[in-house]
Amino acid sequence: MKVDYKNAFNMARKDKFLEVLLDKFLSIYPFVYHCDNDESLQFHGNNSNVSQQSILQGDPLGPVMFCILLHCFSISMESELNIWFLDDASLEDDPSKVWNDLNLIISSRKKLD
Repeated sequence: MKVDYKNAFNMARKDKFLEVLLDKFLSIYPFVYHCDNDESLQFHGNNSNVSQQSILQGDPLGPVMFCILLHCFSISMESELNIWFLDDASLEDDPSKVWNDLNLIISSRKKLD
């Protein structure tokens, strides 16, 4: 099975990522918190808006943040083949295991929103 998260970076919240860092990667937490805790100002032509919750595409830490969030649930999957590249995954095994992993992906996304 192939999985591609739609709008992946925008679904991952900074606060959830910081919680994971605090729990599992304490040594880099202070640096990342300092770099990425504040709200970000985005510009689109003459318009601007403030992003406070999601990981922004273009943020140098964005792919790392997103991968750490995905890693936290992908390690609990049952499929023998479980390969991820950012928001794209390939899963292969017995159909019941792949189905269980798909349900895990769906439920994990809801937890990150």
